[in-house]
Amino acid sequence: MTTDQKAAAIEEQESDKVFEDVVKEEEPPEPGFDGSLVQAAWAMKHLHKLEARKREIAEFAQKEIDVAELWRDSEIDMLTKRGEYFRFLLEQYHRIAIEEDPYRKTLKLPHGKTTIRAQQPDYEKDEGVLLAWAQKADPEQLNYWKIEAKVRWGMILKAFTPVEDSLMDTATGECVQGVTVIPRAPKFNIKINED
Repeated sequence: MTTDQKAAAIEEQESDKVFEDVVKEEEPPEPGFDGSLVQAAWAMKHLHKLEARKREIAEFAQKEIDVAELWRDSEIDMLTKRGEYFRFLLEQYHRIAIEEDPYRKTLKLPHGKTTIRAQQPDYEKDEGVLLAWAQKADPEQLNYWKIEAKVRWGMILKAFTPVEDSLMDTATGECVQGVTVIPRAPKFNIKINED
């Protein structure tokens, strides 16, 4: 039996002893409960002791729970940081493989696989400038804007191509005003096989 197990067993015996002591401390002043003030006071005294013991147990348990939760959070944080290191190594491995063969989007390993996929760029839009441009570029066709003066973003994305930091009509060279294209790095993902 380990030291912790011995300590837990001793504490459990002491807890049982305290409970028995509280209950057996005094026998009722007279057999049976007749509703007298003496018997009511005796019952209240014992109930008070039991409630105090319940609060003591709850406080003790909460302290143990708090300690366990702190330990859990600390361990998980440490493991997460270690995991970030291994994720970094796997991403570097995959990026080297992509340089050698650009079509290797998925790499299978004994305990999982890594994937790398291109992502659509983010767009930083100035709605006012973009709406003014859409109304000027398409005054009557309503392809890029609606009557309620709202840009039709989906139509603009279909008609124009991201070129460096702007949207451009590759046929005419016209750039959409009010939009900055923000390229995003390819999304890297790791899938670990379940045991």
